[in-house]
Amino acid sequence: MRIAILCHNMHIAGGGGYVVGINVANCLKRVAPNHQFLLIAPVDCDYENVELPAGSKVVLVDQRKSLFARWKYHKFKIPKIIKDFGTDVVFGLANLAIVRPGCKQAMALGDAHHVYSAKHYIRDRLPARVREWFLRHELRKSLPYIDLVFCQTPVTKKRFADVFNYPEDKIKIMPSAISEVLMAVKEEQIGVPEIFRQGRYFNMFYLTKYYIHKNLEILIEIFRRFPEKLKDVRCIITVLPSQNHNARVFIDKIKKYKLENQIVSVGYLSQEKLAGYFVNSDAVFFPTTLESFSSTYLEAMYFKTPILTSDLDFAHYVCDEAAIYFDPWNPADVVDKILLLKNNDKLREELVSKGRERVCRFFISWEKIVADVIKELEILVDKH
Repeated sequence: MRIAILCHNMHIAGGGGYVVGINVANCLKRVAPNHQFLLIAPVDCDYENVELPAGSKVVLVDQRKSLFARWKYHKFKIPKIIKDFGTDVVFGLANLAIVRPGCKQAMALGDAHHVYSAKHYIRDRLPARVREWFLRHELRKSLPYIDLVFCQTPVTKKRFADVFNYPEDKIKIMPSAISEVLMAVKEEQIGVPEIFRQGRYFNMFYLTKYYIHKNLEILIEIFRRFPEKLKDVRCIITVLPSQNHNARVFIDKIKKYKLENQIVSVGYLSQEKLAGYFVNSDAVFFPTTLESFSSTYLEAMYFKTPILTSDLDFAHYVCDEAAIYFDPWNPADVVDKILLLKNNDKLREELVSKGRERVCRFFISWEKIVADVIKELEILVDKH
């Protein structure tokens, strides 16, 4: 079988989409050595080093071009590449789909904007909202040509079916998992990053790129409004000002309000370095207002780090009793829950214990995830 994998929009190094894309790509040869793959992927993101079965092909796309140029390439160039490969089925990761692909097609939903109300991204600027409207519009146009949809959780599956009036029997679950690279780090290789040697703080770790729905501004609000309560609390973030305009504005605000000691950006962290940050943090802080799934929850549980996160359905589905929940739109509630966890050693131990149980129950390898997807694609083609 000849399978086209579309992941050319999963290009932000260290981002959740990239982690999914690169782990899926790395498993293809192991789980489906008898199939041929057309991997359409972004340049400069290690996809060119992926080992694929014989007869496979990698096409690299420059995602640094304008949105219009990328859309034009996806709309007109990629269908021709797919046709020339003799593709039996297209599998688009992260909301990617082709209108009239000429073969069977499956898509994995990655953008939760498509299934949540505006309340969850109301702070998005007008250009971002226009972009989200356009992408949802394009998705709706593609739906008649999509034979199977993969969602990461039953929560997202139900929302997708309701929002798009899509048959639930044509929606399968494709969960996420802890990165294979991260799991390969041995305990003796995990050191103490320099940041944890600087002063005595209750250290919260927020692993994220800058997106409006990640709700990073709540950090500035809580440290400005409650300086005395949070005087020995610090949040370590992974945002770089070079990521986008909003990231630069956010970093500038940290400096403007002299919060550099409370909100510390260590920038991009490779998968190999992440273990040290999880292990040495007192808590993982995740105030996001919008997710389809986040492997950060699983990674925190795996490395025995308590979780503080948003009181929303996607978080409850993954974490259940292994997290402390707060209202992500209420700074006072966020602070109360931080202090609750900070001042209660027993509670932190309980969360770690429940997290270990939860991650064991939830755990699935990337190989199993990809193997299950390939099986569904095989069934789809056999029905043709």
